[in-house]
Amino acid sequence: MGLDVLGANGFELLSDGSAFAAVNVDRGGLRSLLVSIDLATGSATELGEFTGTINGLAAAPSAVPLPASLPLMLSVLGLFGIHAKRRK
Repeated sequence: MGLDVLGANGFELLSDGSAFAAVNVDRGGLRSLLVSIDLATGSATELGEFTGTINGLAAAPSAVPLPASLPLMLSVLGLFGIHAKRRK
């Protein structure tokens, strides 16, 4: 992107392999950028620009089990319980 980054204020890796960063740059005044980073190539894409600074970066968790996977998860936990009981 050809940026002169003054500081990084956050970096987030998501479970789907995507990454985001919040960085401070000088564009005739202090600006913050939100960028998406392609981890395979290292290329960055600017998603947004803000006046001032971004203090931290966080993404919402995406590992919430779906209702359809709940019976499978419970059966696996049951198998673990049976296995542990037999070991004793």
